Amino acid sequence: ATAVESSRKINTVNTITLTMKPSSNLPVGTILRVSNLLSSNTPDKTGLTINGNEAALVNRVGDWTQNTGTLQLTTVAVVPSASSSVISFDLINPSLGRSASSATVGVLGDQHIPV
Repeated sequence: ATAVESSRKINTVNTITLTMKPSSNLPVGTILRVSNLLSSNTPDKTGLTINGNEAALVNRVGDWTQNTGTLQLTTVAVVPSASSSVISFDLINPSLGRSASSATVGVLGDQHIPV
């Protein structure tokens, strides 16, 4: 999986684009966790809007937790391994500069995959 930021400017909206290509199909009900998105000014939000061509795979929403920098997504359709699935979401950058961090994506209960 890869994650790309749209902006590193302080206190601005930063669209995170996530491209996933799992090694095997992810069945309905799989919980995906995007971690290490630290220092965001976006408050906790159940139902954070997910965009992108494959947003319907996760019902177009996720659960954001600010203090852990974690977005949790639940699949409502099979995520295919045959092609890349692209989703995006908006977070607000911190009001102070931050160190670069590498987001990780994992299936709940499995080892995290660096992105």
